[in-house]
Amino acid sequence: MSTKTYRMCFSPSAEVFVQVTNSVNLLNELRELGMCKVVAQTEAIPCLEDYEPRANYTYRDVILTTNCGINAIQDVFIFCQRHRGGEDRGN
Repeated sequence: MSTKTYRMCFSPSAEVFVQVTNSVNLLNELRELGMCKVVAQTEAIPCLEDYEPRANYTYRDVILTTNCGINAIQDVFIFCQRHRGGEDRGN
């Protein structure tokens, strides 16, 4: 299988963020698939007085270069997709 590069935006819903997914473990699973760069986007984090602890204010841009197929990548996000109703927000 040839090497491909994928760009994903990982922005879990509040439910997924709090109850389902440890983001670090999920990102480590992606790293196991190939060369992976993760950049946290934090500009939406509010001031402390407006901060809601159960909310997710960040998202991660992920660039993954891998010789694994798209199914391997989707398998990493399977639990997130179940709790989002199966919609795919990645690119």
